[in-house]
Amino acid sequence: MPVARSPIVLVATLAVTALGLAGCATGNPDTTRTRSGAAIGAGIGAVIGLLSKGDKFDNAVIGTAIGGLGGAAIGSYQD
Repeated sequence: MPVARSPIVLVATLAVTALGLAGCATGNPDTTRTRSGAAIGAGIGAVIGLLSKGDKFDNAVIGTAIGGLGGAAIGSYQD
């Protein structure tokens, strides 16, 4: 298995990207739950994608996108 498509490298890359994007936030207290929901949803989606059958890389990317959008939507509703 090439290192670039290793599940561990993928999860680490997604985690660093999520933390980097969260660091770019302005700190508006009105959107705290939206941002945290998006980050949590993306992380959970990536893990579920890695645990599912098929191409783990593609599934993790799809899970991250769906989880991030779903988490942001729920967090936005809570804000």
